[in-house]
Formats: sequence, C-alpha cells, structure tokens
Amino acid sequence: MDDKEFLKNSKVREIKYHNSDPEHHSPLEYSENYEPYYYTFELENNNQVQWIEMEDVVTDVITIYVLSVYPGEISSDGDPVVSGCGIQKIEFFGHPINQ
Repeated sequence: MDDKEFLKNSKVREIKYHNSDPEHHSPLEYSENYEPYYYTFELENNNQVQWIEMEDVVTDVITIYVLSVYPGEISSDGDPVVSGCGIQKIEFFGHPINQ
C-alpha cells in the first residue's frame, strides 16, 4: 500500500491476543474455569512491516482483538479519510511439533 492510501485509512494501534487452552484442541472445548492469558502490543503509526514476537507456544488457535486505532488523515491533495480500518497482512512463522 502506498503512503497516500496508508494515511487515509485508520490503522490498528493496539491489539490484544491469546492462544488456545493448551489442554484442549478447540476453543469450543474450553472448560468453564479457563481464563486465557492476554498479551497486548502497540503498533507504530507507519507504513512499515512490524514484528510481534510471541512466547514459545504449542497451539492451533490464536485470537486477535483490535483495541484501538490511529485515525485516518486527510491527504495533502484533500482526499477524504476512509471510514474503515484495514490490515494489509498477518503472517505467522513457526515450525511443526514432532508428533
């Protein structure tokens, strides 16, 4: 995404995320007493790749919540602000566990 388009859009500012309960294979199987541990992270307001390092974990589910956003800005050309908040790409890097 070019910088002009980036500025017009709202951008994710703060997220929280958690992985699945390690004792179960599906979020639908959570016990009533299970409380996931949440991690929070604040992203920078720039059009660069940003990395979030996670704890070493074995999981099949990661849930991400958007807590706040940076508002879009009117460009120097006067282009209007876009009402949506987009995420260009999310990639996960890891390795399969030995079974």
